[in-house]
Amino acid sequence: MPPPLPPPEVDADLFAWLVEHGLTKPRAGRGGEATQPLPGRLVVNLVSGEAFVELLNSVFQHHGVKQRLTAHSGQPQQTWTQVARGLHRFDVELDDEAVGILASGDQATVLELLTELHLVYKHWAANEAKRRKRQPKNRRAQPQQGQQQGGYASRAGPSAEHPAVASAPDTAREPETARDSEQLPSTEKTARHSPTANHGRADARVAGGDEPPPPPPP
Repeated sequence: MPPPLPPPEVDADLFAWLVEHGLTKPRAGRGGEATQPLPGRLVVNLVSGEAFVELLNSVFQHHGVKQRLTAHSGQPQQTWTQVARGLHRFDVELDDEAVGILASGDQATVLELLTELHLVYKHWAANEAKRRKRQPKNRRAQPQQGQQQGGYASRAGPSAEHPAVASAPDTAREPETARDSEQLPSTEKTARHSPTANHGRADARVAGGDEPPPPPPP
């Protein structure tokens, strides 16, 4: 009887990623090692594709991605088809031939895919972090609605849309003349603003008897 094969080992960073998403627990006393062995139960679930479904769902939830995969226990072909849909978000494409090889239980191919997914995920997560940092800056750069509809911009100074602000100094000098014209009789108002005002007053004096009276008889 051949001796049992040793459990496969993965990079310590990859192992920590699996621990972070709840697929396994950290091993005591092996924190400083470069590689970590995978538990036998986890290897079985990875080969069936169910652990990949669990891992991808945890990643999507962590990053707020609205996508949910479903594992089909005892049906590796359907489960790996679900995995292929989830990997599409990370630009990892599995054709029908690759899905068939994974569903056949090829452990080496499964572990190779796990390593590739970890590398692709780190790149994707870095891009997601940059995109989220840019979003608040873009929102602050957009003008507010109040500024577009007569807010701060309309109060900053005179403009074509608000001519009253520009013409205010001219109208401030008119009240004195307006009050004088209201106190004058209607004929005097007309005479004051008429181009022939002086001639009109002279005619009015002649017609109204403004000449001095004749001397009394001796």
